[in-house]
Amino acid sequence: MKYKKIHTIAFDFDGVFTNNKVIFDQNGKESVICNRADSLGINLLKSYISINNLDVDFFIISSENNKVVSKRANKMKIKANIGIKNKLEFIERYLIKKLKYEKNIYSGLIYIGNDLNDLPIILKSGISFAPKDAHDLIKKNVTKVFNKKGGDGFVRLVIEHILDFNRLNLKNLEKLINFR
Repeated sequence: MKYKKIHTIAFDFDGVFTNNKVIFDQNGKESVICNRADSLGINLLKSYISINNLDVDFFIISSENNKVVSKRANKMKIKANIGIKNKLEFIERYLIKKLKYEKNIYSGLIYIGNDLNDLPIILKSGISFAPKDAHDLIKKNVTKVFNKKGGDGFVRLVIEHILDFNRLNLKNLEKLINFR
């Protein structure tokens, strides 16, 4: 893993796993488009954490109270926290519970977001990432802006960066891909 002492990775959903657009049908049913490459990225992250016996939690945190987010997270087999209006307050409570008496609970947090409601967490997190189509204020304040748009394999690119894919040999890469 490229970053040491990481304990939590939190992903926004809309604009990160999606292109931030929504499709409504005549019955009001909502749909979004996600990228399957991101699903493989999540699986690689899970494998890496398991193989290396790391204590790293990861989940989605979304202000939207939408079953689309939950359904997609369930398909990827990751936890989704939906309908979170104050993401910073939620993350703080989560980290205090997880880390109890550590002084700087945010230093081991990686946050991936794209819009203004992500800014409070981005300003506190140890490391933060955004897609190239994120809000300008977000891009000015994250650790790194990637040259991919949200929903276009951005999550996969972030995970490959976190896992430092360029340093993995073929044997270790095969182990990650085939790990069950």
